[in-house]
Order: sequence, then C-alpha cells, then structure tokens
Amino acid sequence: MDLINQNIKWYESTFEAFEQGLNGEKSTSVHAIRRDAIRRFKDLGFPTKYQEEWRFTNIDPITKIAFQPVLRYDVNGVTKKDIQPSIVDDAHLLVFVDGMFSSELSDVHSLPPEVTAGSLHGLLKNHPEPADLPMMNLKSGVENAFTALNTAFLWDGALIFVPKGVVLDSPIQLLFVASDRRDASAAQPRNIIAAGMGSRFKIIETYVGLANNTYLTNAVTDITLEENSEVEHEKFQIEGMNAFHIGTTTVELGRASRYTSNAVAMGGSIVRNNLTARFTAEGAECVLNGLSLGSRTQLVDNHTLIDHAKPHCTSHELYKAILDGASKGVFNGKVLVRIDAQK
Repeated sequence: MDLINQNIKWYESTFEAFEQGLNGEKSTSVHAIRRDAIRRFKDLGFPTKYQEEWRFTNIDPITKIAFQPVLRYDVNGVTKKDIQPSIVDDAHLLVFVDGMFSSELSDVHSLPPEVTAGSLHGLLKNHPEPADLPMMNLKSGVENAFTALNTAFLWDGALIFVPKGVVLDSPIQLLFVASDRRDASAAQPRNIIAAGMGSRFKIIETYVGLANNTYLTNAVTDITLEENSEVEHEKFQIEGMNAFHIGTTTVELGRASRYTSNAVAMGGSIVRNNLTARFTAEGAECVLNGLSLGSRTQLVDNHTLIDHAKPHCTSHELYKAILDGASKGVFNGKVLVRIDAQK
C-alpha cells in the first residue's frame, strides 16, 4: 500500500477513535453528516494532478503526511501578547487556537445582545439536533476530499448570526492561531455566517502561525445573505512557510444582497483557496478581489466560481499575484450563467 492510501486509512481509523469518544452524540443528525462525509472521503481519495481542477497544483506533500486532527481545546501556551500583533483595532474578536474556540482570548462583549457570535461547538453542545436553527446550514459538505474531511471531523469554528435590520459599525474578526505543536496537526474549523434581512456587517478572517512548524489548516466557511443584506468579507492568510492551507468558502446571495470578498494570501508552503458565490434570487451583486504574494518555493492556487443561477444579478472579479523566487501562482475563475439567468 502506498503512503497516500496509508494516510487515507489513517484518517479512517482516527475517525473511528473520534466516534468512540462521542458516547450519546453518535445518534445525532450532525454525527450522521460526519459519517456520510468520512465515507465520501474514502470514496473520493485525495485529488491528483491528473484531475482537471487540480492539474496545476501538486498536493503530494499534504497527502503524504498523517496529520493529527485537533479534536479538543488546548491553549498550548498561546497568550494575548502572542496574538496582539494580529488583532484588528476596534474589532469584535473571536480567537481560535488550532481551530478550537478560546473564550479567554476572545472579546465580543460590546456586540449587541441580539447578535450571535461564538463557538459552533457551543451551539452543537446545547442543540444536538440543530436543524431548526436558521444559521445552522452546512452549505459545503462533500464536494471534494478536503471539504469531506472537514465535515467528517466537524467540531468547532465560528458561528455568526446578525439578525434582521442590525448594522454593525465595527467588524467581527475571526482570528485563527496555529500554536507550536510537536505533532503535524490538522486544524479544521467550520465557520457558519448568516446575514439576516437588511443587516450589514464586516467579517475579517485571519490565519496566522506562531511558529515555523508543519501543520495543515483545512478551513470551510459557509456564508448566507438574506434579502437586502450586505457582507464585506476580508481574508488574510499569513501562516508559516512550512504550513499548508486549504480554504473553502461558499456564499449564497439572496434578493438584492451584496457580498464583497477581499482575500490576501501571503504565507504557507502550499495554499489552495476555493470560493463559490451563488445567486439564489434576483438583484444581488458580488465583488471578488484577491491578491497573492509568493516567495521562495510557495504555491498559491485560487479557484473561484460565480454561479448566476438567477437573472438580473451582477458580478465583478479581480485577482492579481506578485511572485518572487521560484514561487508559483494559479488562478482559475469560472462564471456560470444558467439558462434564463441573463440580464
């Protein structure tokens, strides 16, 4: 058995051990989603350069390492002083250490009481059957091996729900910190962001590493915009040069909503960002901007898809790359205009 297949088996056995520790939670609908995802991961296997969507991105260095999924919170020596340089002034702050929410490092006390901003794990713990909660909508599931892997080990991440008519003057920052762990770890945060009708706010999603260790960030972010809402989403990926980053963002835009994405990738050995924006009603608009800054032997791959599933919607896109040394940049941008979705 080759090393890649051994590591697929490794994730399967790790999932079995994870499952055994869940006790009564094994019977919940969320865990049924996890089970389906690990089966899908096994069926898919890791993507290879022989597949069209990955032909310019060789991820062998990722698939040949048996990363240990992080499944419990450990601050691992991270202090407020460590994260201070990465904090945005005046932002409502949610901090995650190795993908797990840290209440002691976070500060969201000045948010309006009607806004939900906190730990996804906290929601799942208090609502083991969360199907009736409007913000609990897993858009991204098993599209590829990495989203399947994230879903299989679904545990924590950011949960943001800004209800109808609420306008936030200060941004909400989601700060993901990779600590100095001895093992090659895999942080797999799942972020769910929902904008209620007529709401308006800004999200700053930041990924940093405190050491130059080898680890994998496999992050999935699902964003839903209801009618006439507006979300500005900034993502900064500034991880260590030995780190690997796979990021998947799925956005669904309701009637007359507006979504703006500004993504900057600066760190990581191999970086893959997948961004899908889908219009689900008329009159919506999205703006996708991206900047990659590569050096040495970095590989930064940005894949975007804008799905005009409804008519009378507008999209704009601009991605640029500055590459130094032997670094490589990939951009694949698709715009799908469905039947009867012109104008």
